[in-house]
Order: sequence, then C-alpha cells, then structure tokens
Amino acid sequence: MKIKKILSIVISSIVFLGVLFAIKYSDPIKSLFYKKLYEIGFKVEEIYINELSFFSVEEIIDKLSFSHGDSIMEVDLKKNKTILEESFWIEKVEISIDFPNKVNVIIHEVIPEFIWYNDDQYFALDSFGKILKKIEIEDLIKFNNFIILQGQNSKSYVQNLLTFIKDNKVLYDAITHVEWVSDRRWNIKFTNGLIVKLPQINPVSAWEHFISLHKRIDFFRNKVESIDLRVEDKIFIELDLKKPINKNLLNIL
Repeated sequence: MKIKKILSIVISSIVFLGVLFAIKYSDPIKSLFYKKLYEIGFKVEEIYINELSFFSVEEIIDKLSFSHGDSIMEVDLKKNKTILEESFWIEKVEISIDFPNKVNVIIHEVIPEFIWYNDDQYFALDSFGKILKKIEIEDLIKFNNFIILQGQNSKSYVQNLLTFIKDNKVLYDAITHVEWVSDRRWNIKFTNGLIVKLPQINPVSAWEHFISLHKRIDFFRNKVESIDLRVEDKIFIELDLKKPINKNLLNIL
C-alpha cells in the first residue's frame, strides 16, 4: 500500500513536470493552457497602484504593457518593471500577481527635498543639493508642497541648512521659501508670510532661539511680519500694532 502511494506521487510529479515542460517549450500547448485558464477567470480584473506624488493612476496604467481584461498568465512582470523604472521619478518598482485576477504595482518614487529657482528656471534638488531634474513650468503644480529654494549658490549649502531646519516638523512643514541672501545667510518664509532672517554666524543657535520663542508666543497666530535674528543676543520683530492681537505680544516680549 505504501509503495503504491509513493508510486502515485512519483507518477503525478512526472506528469506535472511534463506539463510544465510542454508549456515552457511548446507554444501551442502554452497558448491552449493559458486560454483554458482565461476562460475560468485568470484575467486582469484589478490593477492595484500605491498612492503617488508625481504620477496619477492613469499615467502609470498607460505605461504598462497590459490592461484590464488581458490574460493574467501573459503579464510580463520583468518587462513592466523595466518600463516603469525608465521613468525618471521612479526609483524602484515591485510588481506581483495575486491569482487569479489581480496585479499589484508598488512604486517607490524619487522624492526631491527642494525646488530650486534659478535664472527663471526650476530644478528638483535632493538633500545633498544635487540637481535631479529640470521641472517644466506646466509641471510645477505637482510640486506645490515643496519648499522653493532661491539665491545664487544656494544649492551648495543645502546640506548645512537641513542639519537644523528640520528640528521642528511643524515649522518645517509651514516653510514655503528659503532664500540664500548675499551668498552668506538665510531668510526663511512661512505659509502665513512670516519671514525669519537668520545670521551668517551660528544660524543653528538662532533657529533654536526662534523655535523656543515660537513655542511661547506662536508667531503665526500673532500675525508677525518678520523676525530678525541677525544680531547676536537680540531679536527685532516687525508687526502691525493696529491689529489688537499684536498689542498683547508686546507684554509677552
């Protein structure tokens, strides 16, 4: 009885391997096999694509060599991975199949740190200040949540800037522009129009001072126009005293 069971397993394995061999090396058999699978539901009915910053689902689907309704057995994962990774903003792609009818496409994008404005042109920069790609005007809307970097030679100092500017996530997320002024120091502009002027010497300490003051005062709520930290141990604040909320600020300071 035991021998018969072993023999049955061996014969089944041989048959299975034979079918695989025939499918691999015989196009007619492969086509027939795929056709039968297609008829019982092995077709592309769902394409899952993760949420992206620079591409829409439609743009990704347009790049793929397969579409809804195609035989899922004939989806070439390697080919489509190569196609997608040729796109500049895509760093890595993972494609897998959930049989019988779902294809998963996971895309890892190249995310810039800043958008550098120079000579009336826009460029995406990484965290080292390296230019990733020129951005055309019509594509700028895709980058409206990124900080605009301005000033001659500013990209050369991106690494130094990032050593302290990210210390407070709430403030960092509220920054709209960073300007390298006179090739020696930074001005930082926020969503509400506030401008913080950092000194040439020890900007890190000045930024920490600003964070500390902001926690006590909340410069956004008080409608402050600018904060000048260029002179050591001094702070100059420009605000509109006609606004009642700003009069209280004088008592705090």
